[in-house]
Amino acid sequence: MFLIFSSALLWAGEKLNYSAPAVLPHTKKEMQRPGFWIAKHPSPDKVILTADRVQRFNQQLSNAALTKDLLDINAFDIKVGATQIEKELKKFARGDYFDREGKLASRDFFQAIKENINLEDKEVIPRHAFVLRQSDQRLLPTDAPLTAQPFDLEFDEVQNSSLSAGEPVVVFYETLDEKWVYTQTFASAGWVKKESLEFVSADEFKTLLNAEKVAVVISAKADLYRDPAFTQFYDYARMGDRFSVHATASDSVEILIAPGQSLFVKREDIHMGFLSYTPRHILEQAFKMLNEPYGWGGMNGEQDCSAFLKGVFATVGIVLPRNSGEQGKSGTLIKNLSAALPGITVAQLKGHIILYLGMIDGQPYGIHEIFAYRENITGQDRPRVLNRVVVSDLHLGTGSKKGSLLERIVAIREIR
Repeated sequence: MFLIFSSALLWAGEKLNYSAPAVLPHTKKEMQRPGFWIAKHPSPDKVILTADRVQRFNQQLSNAALTKDLLDINAFDIKVGATQIEKELKKFARGDYFDREGKLASRDFFQAIKENINLEDKEVIPRHAFVLRQSDQRLLPTDAPLTAQPFDLEFDEVQNSSLSAGEPVVVFYETLDEKWVYTQTFASAGWVKKESLEFVSADEFKTLLNAEKVAVVISAKADLYRDPAFTQFYDYARMGDRFSVHATASDSVEILIAPGQSLFVKREDIHMGFLSYTPRHILEQAFKMLNEPYGWGGMNGEQDCSAFLKGVFATVGIVLPRNSGEQGKSGTLIKNLSAALPGITVAQLKGHIILYLGMIDGQPYGIHEIFAYRENITGQDRPRVLNRVVVSDLHLGTGSKKGSLLERIVAIREIR
């Protein structure tokens, strides 16, 4: 049996994680392919929402304050931002959080951050910008990690999200040292390094956001280059990222990440415009992510459970909220999985979310990005690390203290 030794084990001698098998219990190898589930689907090519109805669905999420319309930022949004900044600072300062060395973060650490945050009572004029390259969005304006457990550095509690090159943001506040700005995206808010942004006028922002010709990333990751010969690597984009198209060629597309700043991407990695919203397309996109690594809040350029679903549904034009709790409030509420349509249904657990694949012999299955699950061995919980996108039945974890995935479901929603 192979063991995975976490940083906590190496440094503190406290934590031992066991690896999980490549194919999980009650899951067969053929279940690792989208075609297996598409073949069992009652209507895989049914259009769930037309393009117009996708736009209305997105507007409904924005109206419910689950996402944000960046072209409709007002004074209330700015006030909410200030309240959230103060809330996060108080939460961290009052809690027990550990630094990189496994020591409790000091009062001086939080005091320095508080003094650097500029929330003086003055008029705030929103600024518009685009992200120049993949960047972390933080709950505090600092690169320093804070963890709930000593040395648990894979779970930096300050990490909020990861923003992609070309992502639009609205800026509310700036730190006194001018290194960090507080940004609002379609789905999240937090601090980003100022140097990673290209500031533009409101008109330039609106024009690029409303571009008629767009390219949507449909690969798990897509390399971005400075040249059409694909020899000068710049960064990579992730599934669901959308770009304004500047020009096209037989094997490449020139995209804009900001006004006047173009890059090149391979045609095979993108789709011109959004995919039609069908179960087939959602399933195919989800399985392109199979075995992609887990990244808490987008750490290390990867994705967590909610970012996985957000990227998959973004390929059909749907803008889901950032976290699993808000995704569990999106769409049509379903009473149980047996009444749900596979491929467009999500099952929300506390702190987790799963794309429902269907029933096999009366047992529900899903595909999801997950770090670990627990199994009961002689009365003790044993963590098994997955650290990737997997297919599993929802009885995974049965007998553990937390219970199975199925037992922990709090909401089931069809995304429509």
